[in-house]
Amino acid sequence: MKNEILALDRNENVFPHHPDVLKALFQNPDSASKYASKNAHTELQQALSEFLHIQPKHLTLGHGGEDLLIKILTWLRRTSDTLVRLDFSWQTYVDMAEGLDYQVHSIPYSEQPATFATPIKEFQNHLSTLTAPSVVIFTTPNNPTGHTIEPQDTERLACHFPHHTFIVDAVYDVPNSSHVPIATQLNNVIAIGSFSKFFGLPGIRMGYAIGKNIPNAFQLILGFQPCAIEASIQALRHVQDYSKNREEMLSFSQHMLNTPLTGMKVFNSSASFLLIEILNQSINHEIIQSTVAKTGIRPKVFSHAQRQFLRWGLGPTEINNRIFEFMKILETHA
Repeated sequence: MKNEILALDRNENVFPHHPDVLKALFQNPDSASKYASKNAHTELQQALSEFLHIQPKHLTLGHGGEDLLIKILTWLRRTSDTLVRLDFSWQTYVDMAEGLDYQVHSIPYSEQPATFATPIKEFQNHLSTLTAPSVVIFTTPNNPTGHTIEPQDTERLACHFPHHTFIVDAVYDVPNSSHVPIATQLNNVIAIGSFSKFFGLPGIRMGYAIGKNIPNAFQLILGFQPCAIEASIQALRHVQDYSKNREEMLSFSQHMLNTPLTGMKVFNSSASFLLIEILNQSINHEIIQSTVAKTGIRPKVFSHAQRQFLRWGLGPTEINNRIFEFMKILETHA
């Protein structure tokens, strides 16, 4: 039995960072006592816009994707009172929207043998009934299911419904997501990204929004710590290292998808997490907690629509092997 439990139920990084990123974070002890200069902000904005192949004027920095999402929803609330989202998506969307007095419309997901899907036709039908401007949130890959949305579907809906605003939460996608150019071309699409998931830097709270009409008021004045800006720039320079981390996680997801588990179902994932449904009710809370104690790792355990799920944050091979061990122990109780 391991004494310390590794929490894989949070959106945190368990890969080692590139040495240049670590150097940026820790070389200057005074960094936490200072604001970054305006020049440093401009340098990051320029580096990120070049990396994404977009114009700096289309890029707005913020304190993480969540901060930007709250700001954008608050701004859009002036003209919209309805928010449309996929039913099986991040619960915080609902919490934010209801806190801002939006009416939340949830569209039921569709499901295939090994994956969930966002039903574009159902979204289109529902949006056709909303004559007043509304806000639509798409997440790709979707949290917690891990499925993606085709950018051409987003683009088609946005063009068909120019009076609605489409927010694409792409924090779990690669930074140069195919949704990025759509947000620079259409007035009613905003894409959100961050350094938290792909680069594994949630602690520095570095996020960005891409869009043509984001208010200038969102531009930060005091902004970030100098070390956070330098670490972000270094992470962009070493994107290949972080791409390898992502490939390792996706490879393990495919391995699990192809491994039959008695009493459980694995869903295909394009994100840094893996969703598994518990089909056999004999795998109860007590058994899961006992397995946590045996393996020293903890998944997120939750229910949705009277279905029970485990959601694993993934990592390097040694961590993923422990996840596999956990699931094989659960299988013995099915």
